[in-house]
Amino acid sequence: MADSPAKPISQRRRIFNKKMGIPTKPEKMLIAQFVADQTQEITPSQITGLAKTLRRTKEMVRRLVEETKESFVESAVDYVRIHKQATDAALASGTVAGLEVAVGASQWAMENLSAEGARIIDKAAGKGSGSPVINVGVKIGGMNEQPVIGVTVND
Repeated sequence: MADSPAKPISQRRRIFNKKMGIPTKPEKMLIAQFVADQTQEITPSQITGLAKTLRRTKEMVRRLVEETKESFVESAVDYVRIHKQATDAALASGTVAGLEVAVGASQWAMENLSAEGARIIDKAAGKGSGSPVINVGVKIGGMNEQPVIGVTVND
């Protein structure tokens, strides 16, 4: 057996077969978290990757992604209502802190809420994910100026 040639890939036995049956709760939770983390439309290659990772068919993963999106849309109405109530309460308080909260909440709503992809105002460029940005500057030797290594953190 040791000196027999290796079988071509097409003739090898598959080690990992696709799972059958209904998706498990952890699989649904993983897909829900994946969909929630996406800032853009999910691509076919991402669907393929999820299908391979979960050992499920592409059709099943595609269906689970669509169900998850529908669930998020249904719950979005409640979140918008709660957000509006909190903003109205902050505005009604009449305090400076309450007014600042109301302004911030209104600004967030105008930037993040959309109807069919259209927002009231566009998000500010450069805001990104909210994580700090580190810019490193290095001066090259052989110049008349003093070499300096500078690090700045923009929050």
